[in-house]
Amino acid sequence: MGWTYYKQPGETAEEQKRYLINELTRDTNNPDYFFRVIEHHCGSDNVLWMVIEAQRKTDDRKFRYISCVLLDYQDQQWGYKEMDEAVGPAYYSCPLAFLDLAPEDNLPPEFEGSFAKSWREKVLGQTNQNQAVPA
Repeated sequence: MGWTYYKQPGETAEEQKRYLINELTRDTNNPDYFFRVIEHHCGSDNVLWMVIEAQRKTDDRKFRYISCVLLDYQDQQWGYKEMDEAVGPAYYSCPLAFLDLAPEDNLPPEFEGSFAKSWREKVLGQTNQNQAVPA
């Protein structure tokens, strides 16, 4: 998947970014699920992390997973590229609390056999590596 760019309302880049984040964190749905963002965080690296609750329409069962959205500003407009943990994004700045909000045993069945488990291990490893005290 590629990037999507469009002109957002707002006078400044920050106003436009806030608008885009509000759009990306709205409730949505598809034929099988309702989606609701439980928590989100966008750091100075312009990576928007979201914990998404997906409620299956056939039986109302709820699952949670983590989504990674890369943000980029070019030519006075913001763009984004959206991925979820199933594809194993090569970004590991996810807040650790998000791993608890979306426990591994509550991922959607579609994530079975995906990169989610190894991605979570890398997030934890990156955090442990950053917290290591030099000898």
